[in-house]
Amino acid sequence: MPKTVAIVEDDIDQRYNYAEELRRHGYKVIELASRKDASEKFSATPPDLIILDIILGDEQDGGFDLGQELLGKYPALPIIFLTNRIEAIDERFGYRIGGDYMTKPIDLSVLSEKVKFELKKQERRNSKEPSKNKYEIGQLEVNDDKKQVKWGGYEVRLTNREYSLLLALTRPHLVGNVIEYNSLIDQMAGNHEDINVENNTVNTHIMNIRKKFKEVDPTFNMIENHSAIGYRWISD
Repeated sequence: MPKTVAIVEDDIDQRYNYAEELRRHGYKVIELASRKDASEKFSATPPDLIILDIILGDEQDGGFDLGQELLGKYPALPIIFLTNRIEAIDERFGYRIGGDYMTKPIDLSVLSEKVKFELKKQERRNSKEPSKNKYEIGQLEVNDDKKQVKWGGYEVRLTNREYSLLLALTRPHLVGNVIEYNSLIDQMAGNHEDINVENNTVNTHIMNIRKKFKEVDPTFNMIENHSAIGYRWISD
């Protein structure tokens, strides 16, 4: 069965060229022009890979916002961002979300190779993950079915909010990336719109998480703060 690649690009000519190149290589292609259309289209089922233009219509960060939304639902979704704003991409790309990017104008042959590479990488990653709800990162073990966390074999008991923060920091495809305060706040608040969560609330809970890990390992230092931006779980 062919892989499904979605292209979210508001320029109709560019979108057509990308789609035709990928169809020529055997992919099923879904073409969309806006963040709203893509959000509705993939509300229940994601494509195998998505190509996002960063600027969508009047939304200067439409692609970024869509990528963050989709990764919240589908953490393993491969994303390729398209941009002509190379001067700003490194900082924002690295701090906001995981993924890869290409700068415009796009070489179509390179695009098809990039898609092929990302899909193969995803297949290798999936083959190493026996369960999406259980994973290990160095000494960390997370069992989301049981809401259980271990460090070096010892259980670390976390509150619901602390556990939500830990998940946001340690999703395997994002380990090593800085997770912004806004994303951490969304993760903590969940669907409870009445919960008031601010940066200082995140800081307090991160402090408590560190303390609990240090109770089982005094040398624990895997959570790194990036002032005014957020936190990251240091990759081994």
